Amino acid sequence: MRPLKLRIQAFGSYVDEQVLDFETALADAPFLLIHGATGSGKTTILDAIVFALYG
Repeated sequence: MRPLKLRIQAFGSYVDEQVLDFETALADAPFLLIHGATGSGKTTILDAIVFALYG
């Protein structure tokens, strides 16, 4: 399973609406790396994906 698009608003540290377009990012890549500084919201993105799948 590959995520295509994720819209996050008022979830964790993301107050305003953020749209993550994985389809464009993964167009020619076999995998996607979510990276950033400590506290930048990487785990919140994964939490939002789990919440979208399982509630």
